[in-house]
Amino acid sequence: MGSITKNYLKENVIKHIVESALGKGRMAGYMEVDGGFCNAVYRIELTDGSRAILKVAPASNIRLMSCEVAMMRTEAGAMQLAAKHDIPHVPKVYVYDDSRKLCDAEYLLMECMEGIPATQAKEKMDDKEKEKAEEQIGKMLHKVNEITGEKFGHFCMKELQYDNWFEAFYHMLSQVIRDGIDASIDVGVPYGTILSKLQSDRSYFEEVKCPKLIHFDSWDGNFIMRNGQISGMIDWERALWAEALMEDKFRFHSVSNAFLNGYGIKELTPSQKIRSNWYDIYLYLIMMFEVTYRHYETMDQYYWVHGLFEQVIEKV
Repeated sequence: MGSITKNYLKENVIKHIVESALGKGRMAGYMEVDGGFCNAVYRIELTDGSRAILKVAPASNIRLMSCEVAMMRTEAGAMQLAAKHDIPHVPKVYVYDDSRKLCDAEYLLMECMEGIPATQAKEKMDDKEKEKAEEQIGKMLHKVNEITGEKFGHFCMKELQYDNWFEAFYHMLSQVIRDGIDASIDVGVPYGTILSKLQSDRSYFEEVKCPKLIHFDSWDGNFIMRNGQISGMIDWERALWAEALMEDKFRFHSVSNAFLNGYGIKELTPSQKIRSNWYDIYLYLIMMFEVTYRHYETMDQYYWVHGLFEQVIEKV
C-alpha cells in the first residue's frame, strides 16, 4: 500500500543498522515487504540462513494522527512485555533505536516470524479449518488480554493515561474527531453529536475497572500462520491499556462465533454490546481518516469503512 508515511532507506543505511545491532558481516541481503500502511518494512536475510524484520518509522516532518504517537516505542515495549508473560509467537526484539543517529527516524529490528498472513492462509482453507484458525486467535488474544496494567490509555506515555476508562476513551475519541475536523473530513454525522451520544452512555463504561493489555490491531493480516497453526502475532504498535473488547476481532465487520468460542465468551452482555458499538465507531473513524492523512492512492478504504460506520452509528 502506497503511503506518504513510508520512510524508505538506502541499502548502505540498512546494512549499517543491521550490522550495528547483530554484528559486522551478518547481512546477506534484503527486500522490501509489500503491504502495511504506515512504516517502511524490510525483510533482512542473514548469513546464518535466518531472517529479521526491520521497521522504519515515518520521518519526523510527517503529519500523523493523534492515535499515532510513540507507535514504535509502543511496539517494542508491548512485544517485550508480552514475551515476559510467556505469550507465544511474539517476535523477539533485537534492537529499538530512537536516537536518529543512523537514519532520520526511529527503527525496530526484530525476529522474522515464518509463515504467511492469516488473510492469505484462509484463502485456501475450508470452513472448518477457518473456524479452527479463529479459535486459535481467540485463545491467543485472551492470553494477551490477561496482562493487566495500572492505568487506562496509551501504552507508554503517562500523560495520555487515566484512572478511569470512560475518561480515557472519551479523550481518545475526542482526539480522533479533532483529526477529522482539522482535515475537513465529512463523515455524514456532526462530530458534536457523536461526543454527546458518548456522554449519554457514560454509565455503561463504569463496569470496566481493570486496564488490560490489548493488541488493538488484531485483524487477520497481523497473525502469521504456518501449517495451519498460528506462528506469529505482529504489528503491536497500537497496543493500549483498555477493555479487551477493543480488540479488532470483536469488531462489527470481523467478529465470529468461532473466535468468541476460542476467547471464552458465549455472548456479549447488553452493556458490552453498547461499548462494543463505540469501539466500532472509534476504529472506523480512524480508518476513514487514514486515507487522507496517509495520502492513499484511492478512496476505496474510506468508502468501504464509511458504509460500516453508517450501520453502527445508528445503534448508539
